[in-house]
Amino acid sequence: MNIKAIFTSLLISTGTVTAGTQTIDVPSSDSARLSATDNWYCCSLNSISMNPASISIKNCTYMGGYCMGSKHAATWVFDIPELPEGSVLDSVKLTGGRSGATTSGTLYFAWTPGQNLTLPTAQGVYGNPDASTSIYWSGSTYSHTLPSSLFTSGVGGRLMVVAFASGDASVNLANSGAQAAHLKVLVEAEPTPPGACCLGSGGCAVVELHLCDYAGGTFLGEDTTCSGYPCAMNDAFAGLSYTIVGTDLVDDPEPTWTIDVYAELAEGCRLDAVAGDHNMTKMVSTTGSFYQNPYGGPTSTSINPALFKTFPDLRYDSFVTIGRTDQVDNALSNIGIDFSAFEAGGAIDSGDGSWYVTPEDLQGAGVGFIDELCEPGNGVHVARLTVRGMDSSVMFEALFQGKDATGLTWQMPASLSITHDDCMSPCPGDVDGSQSVDVVDLLAIISAWGPCSGCDEDIDGNGAVDVSDLLAIISAWGPCS
Repeated sequence: MNIKAIFTSLLISTGTVTAGTQTIDVPSSDSARLSATDNWYCCSLNSISMNPASISIKNCTYMGGYCMGSKHAATWVFDIPELPEGSVLDSVKLTGGRSGATTSGTLYFAWTPGQNLTLPTAQGVYGNPDASTSIYWSGSTYSHTLPSSLFTSGVGGRLMVVAFASGDASVNLANSGAQAAHLKVLVEAEPTPPGACCLGSGGCAVVELHLCDYAGGTFLGEDTTCSGYPCAMNDAFAGLSYTIVGTDLVDDPEPTWTIDVYAELAEGCRLDAVAGDHNMTKMVSTTGSFYQNPYGGPTSTSINPALFKTFPDLRYDSFVTIGRTDQVDNALSNIGIDFSAFEAGGAIDSGDGSWYVTPEDLQGAGVGFIDELCEPGNGVHVARLTVRGMDSSVMFEALFQGKDATGLTWQMPASLSITHDDCMSPCPGDVDGSQSVDVVDLLAIISAWGPCSGCDEDIDGNGAVDVSDLLAIISAWGPCS
């Protein structure tokens, strides 16, 4: 992940970033080793080797008028970007990894606009620098501050650096990988009034203008906020919808009604996460209480269909989900949510956390359903809730995120208040709730044949699926009236 991507992730996760010191990392665009070529000129730098994996540097040595060791130096080119608007330079450091001798040395610097790294340009920097500084080579890494005089006319442009060691033993400088020479440009952002910044994912963060620009966002103006999700991308997401599954489907002292809640999507879109954040609390609540089956759990991964025959009420446990009503082929995960109150019949109330699937999981894709107005819809199942009290209402609100038909991420908040108003008239024999008695219902009857107290397939409620239920299916065949 590059620096800008990391910074953008920081904006999304924190929502607010203020002024402070930031580091711009500048790798070298070219490098070389400078050296002498023969015994007569072993203290000159008259040869160049481009972009070696490592560079050894040392001073030359003579004995009895003969060259015993040639001089070597390192040189790099750095293309330094202009500073972000509204920031000032703090310092620039040359950093990297090294091994070998411990010795003093010198760094030479010159601005070389439009010039490539060649032997003459490197010799010019070494012989006639714009600035130089004495250093000491030691340790396994180095970090040397560049002279401030280099930046009196501003920051930005091509800077060439030559590194030299005073001793006659080699200092080895890494020139590839993470320890290769880099410039670390530290800048201090001047504080300006922050505002809402819309990021590419549809997320929003309150930051200063220059930080928004650096992240590639759209700044909505000073003193604006993320309240109301001004950056939400909503072409893919149409809001929340629901369907009433039925009434009194569980054995409970109070009257109950069961609903399925859907995130309604455009064709080809998908849902990956239901979340709460610093702008919107994730809330699933009721003015009554939620039925919770002792053999279930707070998410669809806790619903074991193997138990349905023995515990038929488990089908109508209250749980949250993405695209599944039981644990079969279910990749749902959750993080940061305390479900204890929900499991006791109360609310899910969280300003953080999410239940989610990954974009590769098939269950996040939209499917067809019949909504509360008996109209066909396309969406993803996000909750099944069984509510005590026919006059109780349900509130569902959260932040939703997924991908549109082109693969781009969308993010949008939504809320919905639900009361019992069932558009679907009773339809004995419609086992799967499709508003039609057909071959699917017939196969369900045959599959459940035998003792089956309380299950949907027991149409006449006599505690078994038998010939009377089969005849009821045949009698009601066709669309529900």
